[in-house]
Amino acid sequence: MTNLQNLYLFNNEIKYFDPEFFDNNPLTWSADSYRKQSSRDENIDYNIISGNPCGLCSENESGIGSYSKPDWSFRTCRQITNLYLHHKGITSIPDDYFYNNVDLTILWLYSNQIEEISEQLISNNIKLTYFEISNNQIKALPQYLFSNNVNLEDIYLYSNQTKELSDQLLKNNTNLQSLWLYSNQIEEIPEQFVSTNINLEYLYLYDNQIKSISEQTFSNNVNLQYLLMSGNLIEEIPEQLFRNNVNLRDLRLNNNQIKSISEQTFSNNLNLQHLYLYDNQIKELPNNLFNNNANLRDDPYVSILLKNRYKQGLQGLPTHTQPKYGLGMAGYG
Repeated sequence: MTNLQNLYLFNNEIKYFDPEFFDNNPLTWSADSYRKQSSRDENIDYNIISGNPCGLCSENESGIGSYSKPDWSFRTCRQITNLYLHHKGITSIPDDYFYNNVDLTILWLYSNQIEEISEQLISNNIKLTYFEISNNQIKALPQYLFSNNVNLEDIYLYSNQTKELSDQLLKNNTNLQSLWLYSNQIEEIPEQFVSTNINLEYLYLYDNQIKSISEQTFSNNVNLQYLLMSGNLIEEIPEQLFRNNVNLRDLRLNNNQIKSISEQTFSNNLNLQHLYLYDNQIKELPNNLFNNNANLRDDPYVSILLKNRYKQGLQGLPTHTQPKYGLGMAGYG
C-alpha cells in the first residue's frame, strides 16, 4: 500500500498494530484524537486509534501517561510530521523519545506537568519548525536544547517556572520568527540572547521578573515588529535600546518601574503604531519624544494622563480622549 493517502480507522476496537504496517505509507499522523489536519482534507476527522498512531500506547492508561513503560514510543513511526501531545498528564519524557521521528515538523507538548527536559529531547528533529511546551512546570532550559533545530520558526515556552536563559539557547536558530516566554520567572535577558535571530518578528517577555536590560539586547533584530515587556520590574530604558528596530509596530512597557524616558528613545521607530507606557513611575515625558512617530495610533501622553486620573477616581473625561485598544486600561500583555 505504498500509495495510501487516507486511512479511516475510527469506531472500532483495534488495540494494536504492527508498527511496520505504516512504514511504507506517507501519511500525516496526529497523536491527538479528533485532530483535523489542514494538510489533508479539512472535512476528514483523523482519529487514528484514539491517540495511538502506531498502536504502541496502552489504552487503559491515561492518555500518553508518564512514559513509565519502555514500549511507549513513537520511534517506529518514522513518517510522523505533526505530533500533538497536549493535555496528556505527561510528567517526564525519555531523552531519545523523538529520536527517530526525523520528519517531525510540529510538536505540541503544552499543558502537561513536565518539570524537566533533556538537552537531547529534539536533537535529531532537524525539520522541526514549530515547538510548543508551554504551560508546564519547567524550571530550566538546557542551553543547547535547540542547537540542531535550524529550521525552527516558532518556539512557545510561556507559563513555566523558568528563571534563567542561556545566551547559547537560540544561537543556531536564525529562522526563528516568534518566541513566547511570558509568564515565567525570568530575571535577566542575556545581552546576546537573540543576537543571531535576525528574522525574529514577535518577542513576548511580559509577566516575568526582568529588572534591567542591556542597550545591545535587540540591536540585531531589525525585523522585530512586536515586543511585549510589560509586567516586569524594569526601572530604566537605555536610550539606544530600540535604535535598530526600525520595523517595530507594537511596544509594550507598561506595568514596570520606569522612572523616565530619554528624548531619543523612539526616534528611529518610524513604524511604531502602539506604545504602552502606563503604570510606571514616569512623571514627565520630553516634549519632542514622539516627533518621529507619526504613525502612532495611540497618544502615550493621554494614556498616562488617563491612567493617573482613573487611579484618582476622577470622572467626566472627554470622549475624544478615551483610550484606544485598551491603552489606558490594564490589558493583555
